[in-house]
Amino acid sequence: MATAAYRDQSDDLGRFLSATCEVGADEPAGACRVKAKPLFETYLAWAEEAGASAWTNKGFKAAMQDKGFDQKTSNGVWWIGIRLRDGVDAAAIRENRWDGPPDLPDASSSAAVGRQGGASSSAAVGGQGADPGWSSAGGVLDEWASGEGADWVPGDD
Repeated sequence: MATAAYRDQSDDLGRFLSATCEVGADEPAGACRVKAKPLFETYLAWAEEAGASAWTNKGFKAAMQDKGFDQKTSNGVWWIGIRLRDGVDAAAIRENRWDGPPDLPDASSSAAVGRQGGASSSAAVGGQGADPGWSSAGGVLDEWASGEGADWVPGDD
């Protein structure tokens, strides 16, 4: 479990999803889904504000699929089993109208952000915090960010 939390905190997409999204079952149909374009635009805004390298739409789609999320086409393209938190969108992030992510989960009790084997794991961790979503807030990332490989970013492999 601690490894999954560490992986999410050292992974830009995992940090974006933890900070801005809720993961859950899409039942009844439409209960937990988001249109692909607004999710990607929100990711780009978050990456810009976070100083993170942003993926192209194609790279973002592949990374989301690697995390176990599926797309469905029905009146547009939707990501299934994930939605943006209330009040989160690209404009809110760019205009500093977003309160930031909820408090980061305790590393010992966090599950990886994504869907494994069709079962959902929750990225909702309750309460709004002041952490903007790209710092460690005194968590596991503090040691990683200053240690060996601190300048590594996804895609450097």
